[in-house]
Amino acid sequence: MTFTRTTLDHLGISEWQLRHRPSEKPSLSLEKLNQQVIHCQRCQLSHTRKQAIAGTGHLKAKWMLIGEQPDAHDDASKNYFSGPVGVLLTKMLAAIGQTPNDVYLTTLVKCHPIDNRHPFSNEIAECWPYLQQQIDLIQPQVIMTLGPLAAKHVLRSTASLAELRGQIFTFGTKRIPVIPSYAPAYLLHNPSDKRAAFQDLLQVKALLT
Repeated sequence: MTFTRTTLDHLGISEWQLRHRPSEKPSLSLEKLNQQVIHCQRCQLSHTRKQAIAGTGHLKAKWMLIGEQPDAHDDASKNYFSGPVGVLLTKMLAAIGQTPNDVYLTTLVKCHPIDNRHPFSNEIAECWPYLQQQIDLIQPQVIMTLGPLAAKHVLRSTASLAELRGQIFTFGTKRIPVIPSYAPAYLLHNPSDKRAAFQDLLQVKALLT
């Protein structure tokens, strides 16, 4: 497989990118990071959420799933993998012999936006340091992004998900392989793309050691 990288050289380096460069070493434990997330008041989402959700799954997981945001079911249950989206995602993992306990699942923003809207850029920027430190602490062998927004921000790319899918990118100084795929919520309404999502999962499985 060919490893490629997306760049935004034609856009220049933004202040946001400089503020959130990958760090070399985690600065705190996952437990302390989770507490910071739970009590976070950095953006307006803290005023409408029921609770912030840091992440769920195996703390030594070999691969990480990064979605876009918790949904209403997650917000009510205080956990990911809840509701119809969680049921589908669990079935997707089972298709390659994995369970929710084999992965670590988190999102770009840790709070459910009201009316299930997409998170705003400033909300994602405020949550990005949490995600970066989760990656540093979990140290996954592979990352799979779920949905176009997750792919765009993790890869720093302006390309569409259709353009990104089927390729393997890298993240950070450790060049962790990143595989973009569909969000389970999208697949619930577009089941014809489940076959393509399964191919993405097979790419992940091939990279796990």
